[in-house]
Amino acid sequence: MSQQDNVDYWNHRAKAFQNDPDKVTHQDLFQKKLELDFLDRHLAPGMNVLEVGCGNGFVTEHISRGVNKIDAFDQSEAMIGLCRERLAGRSNVNLFVHSLPDIDEKLFDIDYDVVLSVRVIINIFGNQNQKMAMQWMASKVRPGGKLILMEGSAEGLAAINAVRTRMGIDALTAPHYNTNLSRDDVLQAIPKHFTLLDDHGFWVYDLVTRILYPLMNKGETLQYNTVLHETAHFLDLIISSDGKCDLSRMLCLVFKNTAS
Repeated sequence: MSQQDNVDYWNHRAKAFQNDPDKVTHQDLFQKKLELDFLDRHLAPGMNVLEVGCGNGFVTEHISRGVNKIDAFDQSEAMIGLCRERLAGRSNVNLFVHSLPDIDEKLFDIDYDVVLSVRVIINIFGNQNQKMAMQWMASKVRPGGKLILMEGSAEGLAAINAVRTRMGIDALTAPHYNTNLSRDDVLQAIPKHFTLLDDHGFWVYDLVTRILYPLMNKGETLQYNTVLHETAHFLDLIISSDGKCDLSRMLCLVFKNTAS
């Protein structure tokens, strides 16, 4: 599968679900809430934000309510179409069609308070291209600003699958269009003048919803957004806010640009 195949896939998804855009991407709503809660801790009024890979605008819409301005782009023209519909009337959001790591530098010639991605780098094919994309993102962060990466974790998925296998549950597989990130590869890619501020994962949520839930419901059709998922969301908020664990499908890293 090539990068263009990936673009075609997301264009197709956007058109297939144009009447229900929230089904285009990740459908676990309580997982999404955890991700938005995490972002909120690192955003503040007055910030100028660059969102890389905005998709259908789910994250964009949420954070646009609390910041000064958002520039956002996606490689899928159809996704940007959904995003424009969702964000119609919001004067502080600018949308573009672009792909990483190939970017027109003239469009993004300012430094941002925050540059962020949510499940975006994992859609880029090739370790070197992923590295270049993260380095480009870092180059757009102003001194004192933040780089926020919320991406699929290769180690986390492997750890969850090791437990599932021991318990007789089928292993989870990453979607064909995703290449999850290794934490060490991310840390090596980020420039040295960035320091790690936050290293987080939703391990409580994944323990409950990806291990205990399927264990208790073997042979049944599993669903998202059940009462158990809501409970797991609450537990994750109160238990794992100050810690991390290998049992997390998400790698949530926040870096600060310490350059003067």
